[in-house]
Amino acid sequence: MRREDDDECLKTPPVCDVNANYKNTLGSYLCSCIEDFTGDGKTCQDLDECQMSTHNCSDNATCINTEGSFNCSCKPGYRGNGYNCSDVDECQISSHNCSDNATCINTEGSFNCSCKPGYRGNGYNCSDVDECQISSHNCIDNATCINTEGSFNCS
Repeated sequence: MRREDDDECLKTPPVCDVNANYKNTLGSYLCSCIEDFTGDGKTCQDLDECQMSTHNCSDNATCINTEGSFNCSCKPGYRGNGYNCSDVDECQISSHNCSDNATCINTEGSFNCSCKPGYRGNGYNCSDVDECQISSHNCIDNATCINTEGSFNCS
């Protein structure tokens, strides 16, 4: 007498995890977690490719774990698709916030601001240096120092 096989894969609730492959065998079944999941097949957990460093995101990107996969997003100061990220030159595209009296200096992933000669400050706020008042001018003794914006004149 031939006995029919009971297909456990069709049972409700399912015998295998929703993130597993099911295979019916004669008198039994096999469950195995799908790619990017780990476990015994009856229970499968997401593998965190970001934490495990098995992703292929750019060094200049952030890895974001998702269920069964991951996404890559370029870090601030970089642009691209997350797998290839290149530096944004904030100085060239004028997306910096340096003072008008400062020079923008592009750096990898960011920028710096430096006050121009004749000005002082942090690069974001630069004020005129009064060379006449602080005696940092080079006028001769018989000349009068006249402060100008960012510089001085001798008269």
